[in-house]
Amino acid sequence: MTHGSTGAKESEPIFRLWDEVGIFRDGVRVGPERQLERRLLAALLLEGRIPRGGVVDRVWDDSPPASSAGELSKFNSNLRTHLGKACRGAKLDTSGGMCHLLVPDDSVDQRRFTRLVRSARSFGSASPEGVRGAWPLLVEALDLTAGAPLGGLTGLRVETQRQAMRQERFAAELRFARTAIELGKSEEHLALVRRLARESPEKPEVTCLAMRALYLTGRQDEANIVYHAHREIRDEVTASPPSREVLDMQQKILTDHPSLRPIADEAPGSTSANRELVLAFMPEAGDPEALREPVAEAFAGRRIDVDVADGALLCVVPSETEALDAVGVGLDRLSGRLAHRVRVGAAFTDRRRAIALAESETALRVLWNAASKSLVVTVAEELYRMVNRYDTGAYRPAEDGTGGWIRVPGYSIPPGPDQRVPPRPDQARGPMTIAPTIILSGNSRIDNQSIGDVVNNNHYGNVINLPGGGPR
Repeated sequence: MTHGSTGAKESEPIFRLWDEVGIFRDGVRVGPERQLERRLLAALLLEGRIPRGGVVDRVWDDSPPASSAGELSKFNSNLRTHLGKACRGAKLDTSGGMCHLLVPDDSVDQRRFTRLVRSARSFGSASPEGVRGAWPLLVEALDLTAGAPLGGLTGLRVETQRQAMRQERFAAELRFARTAIELGKSEEHLALVRRLARESPEKPEVTCLAMRALYLTGRQDEANIVYHAHREIRDEVTASPPSREVLDMQQKILTDHPSLRPIADEAPGSTSANRELVLAFMPEAGDPEALREPVAEAFAGRRIDVDVADGALLCVVPSETEALDAVGVGLDRLSGRLAHRVRVGAAFTDRRRAIALAESETALRVLWNAASKSLVVTVAEELYRMVNRYDTGAYRPAEDGTGGWIRVPGYSIPPGPDQRVPPRPDQARGPMTIAPTIILSGNSRIDNQSIGDVVNNNHYGNVINLPGGGPR
């Protein structure tokens, strides 16, 4: 399958593991010919250094003949001959009881494929510049994996390796399809998206991808078919409801949500690369100033400006720091450093907006239901549009009119909001210990007991009077 043109490409790989296993020179296979020798080549290219006994197992699938030692020596000799014809400097090292094929990484199609996908991932997917930078790398990577992995080989070990290679290509195809959508190329690569949906209708990320591509190409009816196919297979196979991200995608399609548009269509200056990100931290107990040190530790190594205003610690993340990293990794680090519950609001540029998001009542209720967690973040819609491309299910909409989206670090799916009556401000300051307080009379003791004449049982400021005058 050809995924597109990238302009100038590197030279063709000499060692191929996709479509047809072998050593090639000028596009023509020079060897090896025998199935067992090709198994040896594939194992050495995929695994690197292998103990000599392990090589025997990989070639004969754990059932070696009595003559395996002699045959393996012959295979090694033949492999060295093929290497001499195709790749100057390649070497088969069999010293020290190990077998190690020394060849340049980029001369092996699978290794080059892995490198290209890793490089594409480093560009990110949150900006037009990122998806444009990743695109040519993904095109070239998938062109290297045309055909079946380990084509022509059989055996139990081979099949295990083949499945691992298929999974790696599947992940790359997902990234490729997602990048194509963000670049406005949905129509051009719709065949790939449809195939992924047919092969993996149970996977939420595949279903969301297909629904979005079909919606963007004017095929909303087909997007609805994909949605219902996902629901049916989840019900039949796993007896579970549709994933939250698929339900969210369906709702966005029904409402023509603006976040469905390709990121490349966004106007210049609309991404986090050109604007400050404002984080407003509002503790439920204590002075916001006390958050300065844990926030600095969580964002160590980044240049940030911190101030206190309107009952919140305001943290301004400069434009060169990615917003997704700040509301993701940065806040994840912070959640483990807090002594009290903290609500966070995140918005671009607008401090008042960030504070309003931090005051979200829905966020407070969600935090109540998040057992043992101490931080909740509410992000503005425009920031959610970026974050949502990675992990839809990690956010839920605020139901209080703020227009924000809520995440609890540590939860892959945030809990629902607690429906109890909101507390008074002095009650919303974290858990209190409910226990009697005893005021002792001198050092009077009876064995291990102390005598007290006043008992307080204060719970959120309520004082209960004991008969006889003493408050408790």
